[in-house]
Amino acid sequence: MSIELNFGVPIPSLPAYGRHIFICTHGNCAPPSRTAQLIKRLHELNEEHDRVRFSNGERLVVTSSGCLGVCMGGPVLVVYPDGVWYAAVDEAKLERIYTEHLLGGQPVEELVMHRHFPPGQEAAYAPPLRSAQSVDPLLALAEKAAAEKAAQRRNPSPEPISDRVAAARARRANRG
Repeated sequence: MSIELNFGVPIPSLPAYGRHIFICTHGNCAPPSRTAQLIKRLHELNEEHDRVRFSNGERLVVTSSGCLGVCMGGPVLVVYPDGVWYAAVDEAKLERIYTEHLLGGQPVEELVMHRHFPPGQEAAYAPPLRSAQSVDPLLALAEKAAAEKAAQRRNPSPEPISDRVAAARARRANRG
């Protein structure tokens, strides 16, 4: 299903993803610098394990959250659709959670602070089925553009922006 903006431009549908990870960055349960470091590491792990592409049905979405309502024992990390909450997450615990739960599908029981569902009654989760879905072509183009933009940030052009703008204007003038 595609939604259209007022001026007729279609918005591609959101592709399926594996899990959504929320990390409280409010600052009451842990210093924001600790949660920022965890978020950075999660993004690195996602890159290492190819869990960032929109076309990957096992993609892991990471979201900085406001207060999650625990306000102690942070940083707090929540995994959906599993409904599993972890507290006092540090980098070592994050590595375990990532490997065992996010990649392996098994929550790290001794680190679980809370569950929304009793064991055996978790939300439906079928990553192999999700990865077989077709990909919206507009989404694939957006993914390619995002990858190019990320590459540009890693290897910025030594040419000043004003020179690139002037070159683009000259090319346009020569075409017209």
